[in-house]
Amino acid sequence: MQELYGRSVCDGIAIGRIKLFKKVQIEITDEEIEEVNQEIKRYQVARDKAIQLQNELYEKVSVEAGENSAEVFSVHAMMLEDDDLNEDIISIIKNHKKAEYAVDEACKMQAEVFYSMEDSYMRERGSDIIDIGQCIIEQLSGTTQKETDYNEKRIFIAEDLTPSDTVRLNKKMLLGFITKKGSENSHTAILARNMGIPAIVQCSQMLESYDGSMAIIDGYKSIVYVDPTEEILEKYKIIQRDHIEKTKALTILIGKKTETKDGKNINLYANIGSIEELSLAKKNDAEGIGLFRSEFLYLNSIDYPSEAQQFEAYKEALQEMSPMAKVLAKELEPYKLMFMEEVVLPENEEYFKDVAGLVSTPLATGERLCSRWAFKNLFRQGAVDIIQPDVALVGGISEMKKIIATAEAFDMAAAPHAPYGPIALAATLQVDACSPNVFIQEQSLGIHYNKGFDLLDFVKNKDVFEYKDGFVDLPTKPGLGLDIDEDMVKEVSAEGLQWTNPKWKNYDGTMAEW
Repeated sequence: MQELYGRSVCDGIAIGRIKLFKKVQIEITDEEIEEVNQEIKRYQVARDKAIQLQNELYEKVSVEAGENSAEVFSVHAMMLEDDDLNEDIISIIKNHKKAEYAVDEACKMQAEVFYSMEDSYMRERGSDIIDIGQCIIEQLSGTTQKETDYNEKRIFIAEDLTPSDTVRLNKKMLLGFITKKGSENSHTAILARNMGIPAIVQCSQMLESYDGSMAIIDGYKSIVYVDPTEEILEKYKIIQRDHIEKTKALTILIGKKTETKDGKNINLYANIGSIEELSLAKKNDAEGIGLFRSEFLYLNSIDYPSEAQQFEAYKEALQEMSPMAKVLAKELEPYKLMFMEEVVLPENEEYFKDVAGLVSTPLATGERLCSRWAFKNLFRQGAVDIIQPDVALVGGISEMKKIIATAEAFDMAAAPHAPYGPIALAATLQVDACSPNVFIQEQSLGIHYNKGFDLLDFVKNKDVFEYKDGFVDLPTKPGLGLDIDEDMVKEVSAEGLQWTNPKWKNYDGTMAEW
């Protein structure tokens, strides 16, 4: 018997024979091609197929393990559409290189950017880049990795597993997995936790020669037993049986009221040690977070987490844990707020209804939505009282007017979002003037993020937005009513100012803030 050690990413016991997982190796050569345009077209077709595959994997995992587990593939699909990555790949192809080589090189370069980051979670996003690159290369070569199919349940071992590899493992035959590489922050580890698959990563002693051997994964103690003794084997069979029975007993309680025998309601909160555990808490009907064990932010990181990293962890916990929104909303109710905005993330819009049922305070959202179709479900749901479209995001005055007019038909008010500067604000005021359901207008004069320039610095008629008692007169000059200081614009432009609107996005291209 041999005892091997790694880092557990999911608790539980797995007992069975080992099966070596080997990826299909695709040879990539640095050969030159003649038809550049044809090769670009070939790459684009493969990329589109890769996006389709990620969407299919999303649907597959959503059914098998829920939407939280499947979200990684939605992220991968967006990463495949990233303009910077596509431009890098096409640029390499234009140097008369094959598409396979271009994809491999571009993805390695982008992955290295993530690998060099201090934050452990962000470092792992480099593996996601490599995964989507491999997906495109498979489509180019026609050698897509097929889902494993075995007639016996197995514990899989591998050098490493990508999320795509993990979902291709036949779940009916998958007992657990062990990898030499990987980390607790990888999407593969997150998938394992969400799907309840006992898994050990960073098990450097694991050898290919163990293929076919009996093994035990102890996810509680981060130990792997290879060729265990009969005594150890029987011991773990009992532990495994007890674990399954306890899990079944607890599963029955999901969805039931948490109350005492005399009918008194009890709030059920979860203790978590990482952001990844949020999905498990929500899956098991937790109504909020009772304890966030902040020490795990230290234990799961090579370096001390910075104040900013800790802030982001707590922020994400509040945003993702919709039951927490319920708690906070009720606590704020006595203060008679005009409205509460973005009580849950736009991606979790289905939870607005839950919060709305608990409070009388109006709920608002929409500053990060980009079209009338993005607002459609909010209108149908009827849980939101106020929409906050942004003229700079939704496509201009016409689209803005359509959204707000539709809101009026659903008896919703509008509080337009407008932080981008005088032109965006002036355009929004034009919509306000002809929209009876607009009751308040946001503006950014003197706000904290105006670094270097303020709202009126590029406007000659600075009285155009002169506020009195909370009101502002509508512009009366032609057009939007602004007299732009073109000399100022030219002067600043000569300094090399970036004129595009702020693009505060996550690593995968999704919008982080307006």
